[in-house]
Amino acid sequence: MKPIRKEDYQVITTVDVETLGKASNAKIATIGAAVADVFSGEILGKFYVRCDLVQPERSINLEVTQWWNDKKETDAVAYDEVFGSQSNRLPLHEALDLLSQFITAHYPNGARPQVMGNGSEFDNVILVDAYEQFGIVPPWDFGANQSLRTVVLMGRALLGIDPKYNLVFDGIKHHALDDAIHEALYLIEIFTAFLHVLSHHRLLMLELKTSTDRLDAIWFNLGSMGAKAQADKNRQALEIIPKFLLENGGFINND
Repeated sequence: MKPIRKEDYQVITTVDVETLGKASNAKIATIGAAVADVFSGEILGKFYVRCDLVQPERSINLEVTQWWNDKKETDAVAYDEVFGSQSNRLPLHEALDLLSQFITAHYPNGARPQVMGNGSEFDNVILVDAYEQFGIVPPWDFGANQSLRTVVLMGRALLGIDPKYNLVFDGIKHHALDDAIHEALYLIEIFTAFLHVLSHHRLLMLELKTSTDRLDAIWFNLGSMGAKAQADKNRQALEIIPKFLLENGGFINND
């Protein structure tokens, strides 16, 4: 059985692209990314690039361009980042090369980059399509192609929290970098909530294990059937608890 190592999942990159379409080969206007340590809650790095919109082999969707036109007045800064001055824009292949360098720099020593888009069918698949267009190997593999929407679903369904919408947005909405940072922050919030629940759960289980050991001692020394019965019930409860919660705390920080 392959061991599960905390360091393989501790650092996650959130990516966000602003595009002129919805298809996998949509024109990419801007790319934003943020690298987060989901256990410490720290943002380790930020990336942003504006792309040259001359991308003849990539597609435009009229519904998306109309959506952007509707944002021209209400979200002027975000609109300008997508359609404004062509200065300080990079050819798409150069932007992708820089994104690769940024991501791999945060995963040293052969660590596997974990990359989350807002739906692996949108941000991630559009970026991978662009990488393939230029014959560039993406900096993450298919098994590390993760979805923020799944994490948000788990937060809502299992924890009753929704930081995607309840966390105050700091920045400009529909700006690829600010969106990526916000995504990293609510990802951290959901991880933190899960770790908090697991930490308290582990402490309760350790108390249960200690109680069971004491009951066993009472049964062994005094022959108390009541102690034996309760110890057996405790063991039944402990059997359904994942071992990592009882052995060294698994991934849990007990500070």
